[in-house]
Amino acid sequence: MRDFVADVARTARAAKPSITLGTYVGSWYPAYYEVGVNWGSPATRLRYPWFTADYPSTGYAEYFDWVSTGCYYPVATRDDARANGLSEKGTVEYAAQLSDLAVADGAFVYAGIYAQDYVRHPEVFVKALDAAARQSQGWMIFDISYINDFNWWPYLEAAVRSDAPPPERLPGMLSEVRSARDAALHGHP
Repeated sequence: MRDFVADVARTARAAKPSITLGTYVGSWYPAYYEVGVNWGSPATRLRYPWFTADYPSTGYAEYFDWVSTGCYYPVATRDDARANGLSEKGTVEYAAQLSDLAVADGAFVYAGIYAQDYVRHPEVFVKALDAAARQSQGWMIFDISYINDFNWWPYLEAAVRSDAPPPERLPGMLSEVRSARDAALHGHP
């Protein structure tokens, strides 16, 4: 899969050097190896019992400008899960953080929120967007038609504190993030 993605990215960028490339995957990173897909980064520091020594090298996040992961859970935060006797792993917050750790600055991460999960609880939807934004570089809503159907534009407006360009549109931003990560990993200020 990594070789295929690399080939597609090279071809697309050769045809249009300024193109922005992104991908969508499910946020359940530890289960993706079962289908031969490593959407993480070779730089990930995550490790699982099934990780082979060369598994990180199969990651393809660096070929994209952004990776959106489906953090499709009806519970927004770890605190909410604990308060209800649920697993923290079944939260938007946990899934977004795991996604960010798997991608390891190979690309920007946008945690995906499934609006249908909150159909009767728009305030939890806003809380999920906040959790996604705190644990990744932004969010993606699946699907925007629900925002229209539910008349949730006021909730969405409340979740967006200010206009900001997507990070992948800021020239050099990802390189700066990677440099800061590398400096921190190697003990340099």
